[in-house]
Amino acid sequence: MPLAQSMANVRNRWRGRFSRSKASSDLEHIHAVGARGEKLAAKFLRKNGYKFLYRNFLPTKYGRGGQIDLVRRDGETLVFVEVKSLRSDN
Repeated sequence: MPLAQSMANVRNRWRGRFSRSKASSDLEHIHAVGARGEKLAAKFLRKNGYKFLYRNFLPTKYGRGGQIDLVRRDGETLVFVEVKSLRSDN
């Protein structure tokens, strides 16, 4: 194998280890869409009189059972909110 080709192979292997893959980029985009949806939902609830209690609440000590996106209070009622965000490519 020529030296230049060998060096190119090594460079490509290292580049692949440290560059962001399309999958991680897509995952970051999904998280950004979800965070934006949660922010919009929190703003809507605040404007409608719901009092803030928690965001991204883990109900158990060890995180089993999932996460609750928003926990709010409406008078004497606890309100648990699961936010689902849709994205549009438009």
